[in-house]
Amino acid sequence: MKLFGYSFSFFNKSQKLFEDLIHPDDKERVLNNFKKFLRGKDYLWSQEFRFLKETGEFAHVLDKGILLRTKDGLPKRFFGAIQDISILKERELQLIKLSQSLDQRANELQEAILRLEDSEKRYRDLFELSPLPMWVYDLETLRFLDVNQAAISSYGYSKEEFLSMTIKDIRPNKDISLLEEKVNVKKEMGGLLFSGIFHHLKKNGDLIEVEISSNRIEYNGLKGVLVLAVDVTLRNQYIEAIEVQNARLKEIAWMQSHVVRAPLARLLGLVNMLKIERIHDPQQSIENFEELFEFIFSSAQELDKVIRQVSEKTERIHLKGKFGLEKEE
Repeated sequence: MKLFGYSFSFFNKSQKLFEDLIHPDDKERVLNNFKKFLRGKDYLWSQEFRFLKETGEFAHVLDKGILLRTKDGLPKRFFGAIQDISILKERELQLIKLSQSLDQRANELQEAILRLEDSEKRYRDLFELSPLPMWVYDLETLRFLDVNQAAISSYGYSKEEFLSMTIKDIRPNKDISLLEEKVNVKKEMGGLLFSGIFHHLKKNGDLIEVEISSNRIEYNGLKGVLVLAVDVTLRNQYIEAIEVQNARLKEIAWMQSHVVRAPLARLLGLVNMLKIERIHDPQQSIENFEELFEFIFSSAQELDKVIRQVSEKTERIHLKGKFGLEKEE
């Protein structure tokens, strides 16, 4: 017992002294187990508990012993030894903490995997269910890596056809150099990019205008670009039609304010002259005003012609089909 700071004579005084040195939280368990051991038939004793050292600190100990019994199985003599296992216990606790820490990290990793899978599913749903054409292409080879259903429906190619093509295959030849220039810019930049408005070719040969937005991403270990394409063909046609319409309206407004005014001013002047002549000489015959009537009639015809031109131009301002204006002959 010198290991714990006590002399042998210290424990010879009373067995209770030994029991009182057992940690209060362990004492009841150890004593009850020892009583059961004595009443039983086993002869090997082993128990772990905390034991008070003379320094006032508790040590983790392993108490082991052999019990000699009588022929009737009653306890006769007990030989025991106590081993300080504090270091082993400390390492055991360290291993337990390490195991708990590993379990926590494993749980966190599992949660991260689940969040990643959920995130990938949300991305896949957003990608596939988007009403606008979207695709991913390889930044190095320009090969299509994935396309959504909207792109398939809009461009007319099947998914298998898309995946065997590059993004050059949906561009007219005259735009290839511009495409390569934009791709080189993407290689040097990251993040969300607004690429502008470009011409694309559908499978049936239709040429459309699309507004492209893109973002660099990693796709299955490859440097990819996620593209969103908005068909703005009809929108641009509508804007063009409105601009043409506005130009014609301006022309009509100018005609009304300038061309119509000239013959109208002459008519007003001739009518005024006629009134003055009649006032000065009411007895004049109508033949004396024949020249004035000719001027009036000529000016009226000119005004009528101008009005007809304005009317014809106004009638031509209507949409052809959905948006395109009819051209003037």
